[in-house]
Amino acid sequence: MDKVQKGQDFSIYRKGAVHIRSMRSIHTSNTEIIHIIISWLAISYAFAILLLWSRSGTRPSSDELFNGIFNPLVISLFTVGISFIIHEMSHKIVAQRFGSWAEFRMSPIMLLLMLVLVYQLGILFAAPGAVMIYGGNVGRRENGRISLAGPLSNLILGMAFFLPVI
Repeated sequence: MDKVQKGQDFSIYRKGAVHIRSMRSIHTSNTEIIHIIISWLAISYAFAILLLWSRSGTRPSSDELFNGIFNPLVISLFTVGISFIIHEMSHKIVAQRFGSWAEFRMSPIMLLLMLVLVYQLGILFAAPGAVMIYGGNVGRRENGRISLAGPLSNLILGMAFFLPVI
């Protein structure tokens, strides 16, 4: 074991093969950012297709997706996309608060399945990936809080944007 020196920073410690830092900030990686962006674009595209399916009742053409300034894709990028990011980051932040390594990872197979189903059948199964969690002080109670963070963020967003409409 290393000797302890006066003034040494104990905010970094080793747990298994993963380095965990104190939660003065939220930690991420380039891989996570790329996975979030790809998933954001894919889920927004899928919801745009679903929106067009619901309007016409038939498979939409690519012209319909990009028609006009308020096209379904732009609307989906800002509504569904931002909601998706807040949902996933809520899981991540809570997990990191419990001292775990947590990052979003997309599932290429689920992304492809989502796009094929929504385009071919008008059925949306939105599961583009998940926040992967490793280490930390996570028992049943903490795992429940991590799991609840995403849906709770969606509920808060829904109330924030729905209540002013009433």
